[in-house]
Amino acid sequence: MSWDHGYYSHAAYTSGFYREMAPGWIDLACLIKDFAPGRPSDGAAFRYLDLGCGTGYGLCLLAALHPEGEFTGVDFLPTHIAQAERLAAELQLNNVRFLEADFLVLAQNVSPLAPPGATAPRFDYVAAHGVATWVVEPVQQALFATAAASLRPGGLFYCSYNCFPGWLGRTALHQLVSVERQRSDTAVPLEPIQKASATLASLLGDADTPTTLAQACPGLRADLALLKQFPPLYLSQEYANDGWQPLYVQQLHERCRAHKLTYAATAHFSELFPQLLPESLREVLSQEANPTVRELLVDLATNKCFRRDIFVLGECRLSPTAREERLAALQVRLQDAPPLENYVFSASYGDVTGEPEAYRALEVALADGPQPLAALIGVWPQDPEALITQVALLLAAGRLGLDRGAAGEAAIGTCQRVNGTIARLASEGEGYGSLAAARVGQAISVPLREQLLASGLHQGLGGELLASCVQASLSTLGFEVVLDPEGQPVSDPQQQLSLLVEAADVFGRERLPQLKALGVYPL
Repeated sequence: MSWDHGYYSHAAYTSGFYREMAPGWIDLACLIKDFAPGRPSDGAAFRYLDLGCGTGYGLCLLAALHPEGEFTGVDFLPTHIAQAERLAAELQLNNVRFLEADFLVLAQNVSPLAPPGATAPRFDYVAAHGVATWVVEPVQQALFATAAASLRPGGLFYCSYNCFPGWLGRTALHQLVSVERQRSDTAVPLEPIQKASATLASLLGDADTPTTLAQACPGLRADLALLKQFPPLYLSQEYANDGWQPLYVQQLHERCRAHKLTYAATAHFSELFPQLLPESLREVLSQEANPTVRELLVDLATNKCFRRDIFVLGECRLSPTAREERLAALQVRLQDAPPLENYVFSASYGDVTGEPEAYRALEVALADGPQPLAALIGVWPQDPEALITQVALLLAAGRLGLDRGAAGEAAIGTCQRVNGTIARLASEGEGYGSLAAARVGQAISVPLREQLLASGLHQGLGGELLASCVQASLSTLGFEVVLDPEGQPVSDPQQQLSLLVEAADVFGRERLPQLKALGVYPL
């Protein structure tokens, strides 16, 4: 096999940020499930390793958000590392480094990951987003071996991956893509995916007379239709890897256990609380004592297609008192406002509907500033565990953020400088759509149009002048300038301008103050 081990190596992957990879998010998920977090406290020094870091965009944002951390990104594609190093230099970050390396080589000797002057790495966090089920099994085993050898005892391993049964229908697409790739030009990576998708769609029949395949995989037609919404670079990486192989949860957990990695928690906050599951599923689970089998049963019942699992190297449980103290000290802040009419939270098992009065009361209590959970327990008559559930759901929905206090304030200068550079690069066509929010230790979505509006408002522009500048920038970069209220592109320039003036006004009054409060932009 060639140097890329069957991995799609003809183009770089997309650049994104995934909030579940942030240390604060990982720590809270573990804390809720009684496991010790990766750090003794927020703001403490730590070391973080990203295996399969891609172009480094997400890791650079984490480094800006956490100047007290040391970050290392590893990828075996030279293109990824070249772009990552260039970005880190542009952002002037001195707490992140990148290494071109193969997991198969690192599994035999992890010393290149050690910091200067040390002989062995001892990371508090190791992360691998999506890559585990995109590589052939020997590389996957090397990934787990590298993660385990790089962690300190008690360190946490975040691993997200495609899983069954949700991907069962799309295995047919992957097989057809493999066939088409064998007779296509690698310089046209989307062609085999498009041909395979069209062929598979023709095998489904129509809605009135579905074929046996369509009846067996009722969601496949919708899955194929959704392909048009994904970036080409994602589709190439997802479907053009020889090692592409989703796993059932127990299969991946068994492979991690072979490397001393014990399952601790899911990073899906809405799925940390069994009491939120449908009653019928809770009844089935009550008869199963094995925790891994319970996870499998939930995945089967909910047709799960993607998992974000957290493992620990050396199980370290907190006492009830220690857990309670850590949670009581946890500080949260309002991230989105105003209060909603209905509080409905999405999860893989369906929607969870919260009591609006309780959620509004909590958000009103945070309107004047961040509060520790200990101060919020009396806001609404409930037990502390109910409050934790409520806060976790609001965090998952983006309504709340984990306030970092002094640690967040220490990162504001770096984050705002980095955000300015990212906005410039995005305006030049780099496609960066997230900015660092120092006060919550996260990067949040700020689409290019909003970045351009913020930049214009900062320069004192307004009205039609601001709108026309944004209109010209978006048009130059080939973006849809504006969509109408129904989500359809607007082609008339004057109508575009009118809608952009209205959007700028709303952004300046509602969205920009929120971004400033989170530390994205200066007050």
